[in-house]
Amino acid sequence: MLLISAGARRHLPSLHCLDLSSNNLTGFIPKCLCHSLPLRDLNLYDNHLQGNISSCLSNLTSLELLNLSYNQFSGSFPSLLVHNLNSIESLHLSNNLSIGKVSFSIFANLSRLGQLDISYIAHLELETEPQTWSPSFNMYVLKLAGCNLRKFPSFLSTQNNLKSLGLSDNFLAGTIPSWVMHNTTSQLWVSGNNLSGPFPEIFRNISSQRTSLDVSDNSFHGPLPEDINLIFPELVYIYANNMVLMVLYPIIRPTKSTPFSGLIKQRVRWRNFILCDK
Repeated sequence: MLLISAGARRHLPSLHCLDLSSNNLTGFIPKCLCHSLPLRDLNLYDNHLQGNISSCLSNLTSLELLNLSYNQFSGSFPSLLVHNLNSIESLHLSNNLSIGKVSFSIFANLSRLGQLDISYIAHLELETEPQTWSPSFNMYVLKLAGCNLRKFPSFLSTQNNLKSLGLSDNFLAGTIPSWVMHNTTSQLWVSGNNLSGPFPEIFRNISSQRTSLDVSDNSFHGPLPEDINLIFPELVYIYANNMVLMVLYPIIRPTKSTPFSGLIKQRVRWRNFILCDK
């Protein structure tokens, strides 16, 4: 249980950073934390905390980092809390329980927000369209896996600083928009959707520093380019389910989940390359 002694409470008004992650904590967030006004970092990641995410945390207007991921919080999404975190730079609420629809517009005015992870919040349906708002943020890490998205969020076209984008396990269909690939420089995860077509030719026209690519569990088809190592010269991880990618033996075998096929020439080499066969 998350208990704070009377002696510790006396120091809360001057506390700037509190990290209680991975401590098997249970129960609710104590309201006394809401009076730690100078608090900049609050990390309660990977515990067993439950109940509603207290709206009184919105009193912590100096918060720059809030990590409540991997707990058992339930109830409605803490929209009021999010709206009032004007100083927030890194917000993590993933892998909790919530109910109902939430508009992404609640994040629109968080101008300092650089990292956001709201992946796999059970029963959450995230609405990004139609976009009637303008984002004041320019994120570099955005994780929206399992958010019941049916379209690529159009606001992503304005995010030109993205290094990592996670959109796996949604209901995205069709092809990957060119602006998603142009704006995501390092890590792109789009597995578990219904994306289709051949290997996206738009990749050829992008100067890519991409290190991770996950296109598994979609409906892509056709051959992978023989010069894929030139398209992705910095690639370290490729996630492709049971697709067998052999560098020494030039064979790629298609699977139902990602039925790319074809030959990879023996001279293909990546530095530090690792095949992740999920």
